[in-house]
Amino acid sequence: ISFCAIQSERLGRKILELTVEAQRKAAEETLRESDARYNNALLIQEIGQATSTILDIESLVRELLGIIKKRMDFDRGMVMLADKGSRLLKYVAGYGHSPDQEATLQQTTFNLNNPDSTGIFVLAMRERRPFLIDNIRQIETSLSPKSLKFAHQLGSHSLICVPIIYEKEALGILVVDNSQSNRVLRQSD
Repeated sequence: ISFCAIQSERLGRKILELTVEAQRKAAEETLRESDARYNNALLIQEIGQATSTILDIESLVRELLGIIKKRMDFDRGMVMLADKGSRLLKYVAGYGHSPDQEATLQQTTFNLNNPDSTGIFVLAMRERRPFLIDNIRQIETSLSPKSLKFAHQLGSHSLICVPIIYEKEALGILVVDNSQSNRVLRQSD
């Protein structure tokens, strides 16, 4: 009878340990979500303040990227804007890139008038909708050779590409990505 009691007690402790561990993980997730909501609220407030006070586009873009870097959990970020005729998408500013990657970004443009383009950046502009790519390798076959080469040069593992829209016109894109972190991207990002 004592053997059964000991086994029952061990089983009870194991169940209790599993319950405590599950509660700990749930509490950590709740804290992460709360922290993300707090940072998102501050992000929106700080972006609103910047856009209402900074009139120079390049200064505004640099300020916005600084806010995003501070408030969001991404390794890198960049803004690309369309030229005057909305023919080309060009790099304006970013953070987290190596000098070689920065040089690649400054030399690369994307043709917005090519109807056959399947690159994420052009599609985000054309369709005026965001894209969340959790694993670049999963979409490699759908990318143009130029977009695939560009993705490999930057070493992106996952990314979010969001069009910058003003009065229904797409002006450019904001891209954030993770090159080092293996954090899974979520729709809330």
